[in-house]
Amino acid sequence: MMPFFDARCGIGQFSRTGVRTGVDDLLRLMDRLSISRALVYHALAREASPLEGNDLLLTVLAGHPRLVPCWVLLPPGTGEIPDYEGYLAQAVSRGVRAFAVYPATFGVCLSHWVRSGAFAPLEKMAAPVFVCPNAGQSEPWDRGDWDGMRVLLERHPNLPVVFTEHRMRYHIRVLLFFLREFPNLFFDISSCWNYRSLEGLAEAVGAHRLVAGTDIPRADPGHCLGMVLLSDLPDEAREAVAFRTLERLIEGVSCG
Repeated sequence: MMPFFDARCGIGQFSRTGVRTGVDDLLRLMDRLSISRALVYHALAREASPLEGNDLLLTVLAGHPRLVPCWVLLPPGTGEIPDYEGYLAQAVSRGVRAFAVYPATFGVCLSHWVRSGAFAPLEKMAAPVFVCPNAGQSEPWDRGDWDGMRVLLERHPNLPVVFTEHRMRYHIRVLLFFLREFPNLFFDISSCWNYRSLEGLAEAVGAHRLVAGTDIPRADPGHCLGMVLLSDLPDEAREAVAFRTLERLIEGVSCG
């Protein structure tokens, strides 16, 4: 079976799903599904306290090289992260290889994040940033803040940005406009449930712009994995989506 580098997994206690997933639970599931590596965030960071959750994430992932830490961020200037650039540099030095922002969860719209200076040091580091517009799982589809995404992508053309959400439907048309306009934008295919959407996106912009995140344990991993494994794409394109694109993105990260 084709190996996967999962772009989006969570551990910890999730309030809205009532599910708790530990490291051993995640690794067992990865073994069963042939997921070789995974980017992992902590539920505490995702839902309530990024600083505490990020520290806890590194503690529980220690000694598990298949699990790559992804830190959740807050915008600088609020006083919660006094030395923002130092915090990011420390993260990378401790093995963090991606970051995530959840504007709706913390009540700060994406354009304010951009104007706060949150992304400039990440651009210097070439660190991939996942942008998710969802505060919870039981939300309508098409929640993307595309005005905010435009501000972000225009101001930071060298920052790898991965857009992901619980479900995309009609906004796939908007996504295509953005993927064609901004070469630094990537897309997590698990967001899109439309029939043969993976094949259409790969044909339009190339499989190298797509990654696969299962969103374990908040979602059923079969949807994302099945989109790739059962697609009509050639093996090279399926491998790009399954693991090669994400590997390339995290290999480019530096301390700036």
